[in-house]
Amino acid sequence: MRIKTAHIALLLSILALAVSLFNGVQVSRSNDEALIQALMAQNTALQAQIDALTGPSGSSGDALAVAELTAAPWSDSRGADVTLILETTAESALLRVMSGGTVITEAPCRRSGTVLTATAQIPAGNGYTYSMVIGSEATTLASPENPVYPELVFLADALSAYCNLVVGDWYVGDDALTLSTCYAQVRTPILSTAGLTCTQVDLVLKNGDTVLSQVDVTDALTEESGSFDGQISNAVLPLPALTDGEQVDLWLEARLSDGQVLTACAATWYAMHDGFSMSAG
Repeated sequence: MRIKTAHIALLLSILALAVSLFNGVQVSRSNDEALIQALMAQNTALQAQIDALTGPSGSSGDALAVAELTAAPWSDSRGADVTLILETTAESALLRVMSGGTVITEAPCRRSGTVLTATAQIPAGNGYTYSMVIGSEATTLASPENPVYPELVFLADALSAYCNLVVGDWYVGDDALTLSTCYAQVRTPILSTAGLTCTQVDLVLKNGDTVLSQVDVTDALTEESGSFDGQISNAVLPLPALTDGEQVDLWLEARLSDGQVLTACAATWYAMHDGFSMSAG
């Protein structure tokens, strides 16, 4: 049972009155020992009631042993089944998922022994808040402000894969484009049914759809939790003769274990009569 604030206030008022009477008896130095003993007993009983009702932490008594969220991504990576696993003395509960101030879904729990479970189908999106609701009390399990489960709060990002390349120093000479420094990153999905990995990463120089040159930079990248990244130094891509105004594009291409190829255009160079001019990709 959960004690209401009004009840606590009433009990505290009675306790305060009893203490006041007890102090008054002491001040007046009454010899009525029976009254003094009765007041002391009343104080003790009232305090015991308050302690029993509020509990050591003021909880409702529905002590939670387990409160966990898990996710099973859909095969098309457009969402995931999110499951709440909850062990509680409460008879019922539900999983609530919100985006901003809007409730996306509420899934009631089903009991199996001492465990309650609820599963909600959540489309890919970012900024979700997950709560468990017991009675009229909602407890937040994860949110953008406190992303205890970041892969579920930012579900769209966790289901997606991407690559990126940032070009630093470069120069053109000896019929080649030399990238003195650049930084590459490949991100595989955190949530995936296939357990995808990155198998090969290339720098590719193109003129339109025509591949002019290509360099394998897989060994330059390091892997950590599905993210492959690293600095690439002195990568040389042969460059054919170009007419004035003609352009070449630098791409990063990453091949995943399922055959999927991620691409990102990092920069474009334009041939000029006095050299090359670069623009961001």
